[in-house]
Amino acid sequence: CEFTGLSKTYMYKLTHQGRIPHFKPHGKNIYFNREELEWWLLQNPVRTAEQKEREAGDYVIRKRRPR
Repeated sequence: CEFTGLSKTYMYKLTHQGRIPHFKPHGKNIYFNREELEWWLLQNPVRTAEQKEREAGDYVIRKRRPR
């Protein structure tokens, strides 16, 4: 919970729903692989306004039809 910044309750909910990678080797304690948690936390990045503007400009340039 310290690593992710999420509450213990929410972490339990995510593991129960199978939405976060975890291990339960003896069916009781829950363990996490740090690299898998980092991967999971970095999903769905939010682009900055600058990135969106650049992508829009690139799109317009690619879609222009030569006259």
